[in-house]
Amino acid sequence: MSRPRFAPASRIRRLDALIFLALAIGALALYAATLLPGIGSGDTAEFQRVAPTLGIAHPTGYPLYTILGWLWSQLPLGDTPAWRMNLLSAVAAALAVGVVYLVARASTRWPRSSRRCCCWRCCAGARAPGPSGSPACCSASAWPTTARLS
Repeated sequence: MSRPRFAPASRIRRLDALIFLALAIGALALYAATLLPGIGSGDTAEFQRVAPTLGIAHPTGYPLYTILGWLWSQLPLGDTPAWRMNLLSAVAAALAVGVVYLVARASTRWPRSSRRCCCWRCCAGARAPGPSGSPACCSASAWPTTARLS
């Protein structure tokens, strides 16, 4: 029986980077198209006012967002500081879309160890032995995040 062939790690990482960029840019385009052009209401208005002036928002004050917002508001983008703060939120949300992809990709990557190859079969209920022929590879000790179904 031949072992499955995997793509080189650098090729996978490059592909993941391209997908990350495509998702982030696509999300940013969608967020930018629906961006609030002016001052919002409630907390939105508060953060649009606080960050460009380095003020203090309601408790806890959100210091990281305030400092990043102040730095972002210094960029020569758009007409108003409120629009720039809305764009900051859109950029952060678009990056979050890409990061969620990378986290999901990293957490579901095909295991390369022969002892771990059968664990997905155990979780699916097939109970087939792995390439090593040992049913012990389906135990919880071989793959800590997988519980044995019995």
